[in-house]
Amino acid sequence: VQVEGHRMRHYPDNDTIEIDVVTIHAWGADGSLTVATAQRALANGDASEVQLQGGARVLREASGNTAAIEFESEFLHAFLDTERVQSHLPVLLRQGTSELRVASLEYDYLTRSAKFGGPLRARFDVPARK
Repeated sequence: VQVEGHRMRHYPDNDTIEIDVVTIHAWGADGSLTVATAQRALANGDASEVQLQGGARVLREASGNTAAIEFESEFLHAFLDTERVQSHLPVLLRQGTSELRVASLEYDYLTRSAKFGGPLRARFDVPARK
């Protein structure tokens, strides 16, 4: 995990880090890259758990046959070591040209499962047959 920001504050009493204007790069065991950005973040000491606040965005780049997946919200809670993202606030989810707007989200990349809180609005674009 690589963490960058305009300003970072470390609190040794509970080993947390506050970061202003944050960018986080996390590489999975398979070499896949996840990039997270936000106006502010609160992370544990090893940045394996990060709460992103204000214009939060998490992008898991495409790998193999899996298209890139992107999450946008005012709040995203990313668990980088277990490759999960969740939010109790509305989230815009994009994969390929499909979009989902959900009231809340729990997403697990490793199991490729998601739990959405409603209301939900979706647009799925089906690729043309060859």
